[in-house]
Amino acid sequence: MVTTFNAGITGLVKALHPGLVGDSPNRGTPTTSTSTGACRPPETADRLVLGFPSSSCHPGRMFERFSDDARRTVVLAQAESCRLAHRHIGAEHLLLALTRQDGTRVAGALLTAGITHARVGAEVERWEGRGQGPLPGHLPFTAAAKAILEKATFTASQRRHSVVTPEHLFLALLRESDEAATQVISGLGADPAALLAEATALVG
Repeated sequence: MVTTFNAGITGLVKALHPGLVGDSPNRGTPTTSTSTGACRPPETADRLVLGFPSSSCHPGRMFERFSDDARRTVVLAQAESCRLAHRHIGAEHLLLALTRQDGTRVAGALLTAGITHARVGAEVERWEGRGQGPLPGHLPFTAAAKAILEKATFTASQRRHSVVTPEHLFLALLRESDEAATQVISGLGADPAALLAEATALVG
């Protein structure tokens, strides 16, 4: 069964250990004005603030299996949402985060396909624009983004992989067929089917 996100913010913050965002400009968190209100890009993962439906199950059990790079992807997805002053964390923000993971195989595959952080960012802005006004302190994941994180964990378990990596996140994102992410990828002239084949091969 696919693991379900059902916890509060405190559990997730504890699950994501501090120090996951590196000092490199490309791997670190984008700079964002504090004028957006409570939403600020976390300097380290212990400052990550994400919204989930409250329930009895602890999300740490899922995130404990995430590799450092996979956790960093989640941190950077929030940072990208804050940078654009969006009121949610969607598949498009996860895609932006994956393009920032220099040195990973996913970033290499995206670069080969012509999908860079700058191009994805411009396409996301074209589709969604930039938000205005103060942002909430807790940015909720869209249903599609939650499904991507859950499916990535399920795929790792199904294939008996010990950790969830950016490759699992990439594969889950392409399988989810989220409209926002698909529109962005297609808008950049990339072939989603070819990328799906590449992601499948990367996961192994």
